[in-house]
Amino acid sequence: MCGIAGIYTRGDGPVSEPRLLAMREDQRHRGPDAVGLHAGPHIGLVFNRLAIIDLSPEANQPMVSEDGVVWIVFNGEIYNFRELRRELESRGRRFRTQSDTEVILQGYAQWGIDVVPRLNGMFAFALWDARIETLHLVRDRVGKKPLFYRDAEGEVAFASEVRALVRGLKGAPPIDPHALHAYLGYHCVPGQMSIYEGVRKVPPASIVTCTRGGLRINRYWRLSFRGKMRCNEREAVDRLDSLLDLDCQTRSPFANSFMLRPESTETSSNFLGTAGISSPALISSHCFSSSYPRSGVGDTTATGWWRGSRRKIFPRLPGRNC
Repeated sequence: MCGIAGIYTRGDGPVSEPRLLAMREDQRHRGPDAVGLHAGPHIGLVFNRLAIIDLSPEANQPMVSEDGVVWIVFNGEIYNFRELRRELESRGRRFRTQSDTEVILQGYAQWGIDVVPRLNGMFAFALWDARIETLHLVRDRVGKKPLFYRDAEGEVAFASEVRALVRGLKGAPPIDPHALHAYLGYHCVPGQMSIYEGVRKVPPASIVTCTRGGLRINRYWRLSFRGKMRCNEREAVDRLDSLLDLDCQTRSPFANSFMLRPESTETSSNFLGTAGISSPALISSHCFSSSYPRSGVGDTTATGWWRGSRRKIFPRLPGRNC
């Protein structure tokens, strides 16, 4: 994980650098590999980096476009960034790094904010376009990556964590009694609320666009329950197998390296940690479809175990329709 934070001011005064640094310092646990800061007219961005894909300093953030106009701080991973990069290169776009962050920047240069629905991954990012003085706060489809914001007193502050956001404010807002009631009842703060009044979560699958004229929220994706499948149990299990295969192939660059080098415990732990995988079904699927010669168990594979155990994990799938 990485940490992103920043302040957008609608006034003409500069963004307070000490406030930005306080936000960054509060999120240092999210990124031990590098830190960054950009302060310019109307905008201040800070970043704590956990380096995963492109480890070079050129991939540090905040990252700026080639023309120096568009800035981004990005937390997450874009699983299809290689495919998007090839498409952008075919359109004449040139890249300086191997990072997925730059793919978002170049995609924005090519398609504008319509680049967001093209992204397959887990992500939260802030993108500042100085040409139109607009800040976009973007969150992935299911809200896996956190992003909080507050629009008050002529500015928008945002951060990966609510505590860091509050550190960047001029004063801590009061506790939201409705959020506190929900927390005591459900052990979480649901929906778009946070524990503080006026501090909100960027909704999943949404873009919060901030300008001098105000703030608007656009939804770029909705889960659809149309087009239901009709299948028997065997077809359902085979379909699940194929979806798990596809997920493992696209989820992380570490998946391929692990399958090529199953003896590397370092690679496997990196893959699990960075991909955020916790599902037993996914862990036992084709992500681990290699043999383990050092284990003394011959050609036994995790895939074989999955195929033999899936009926125990899912003992009662519908017989005809699902």
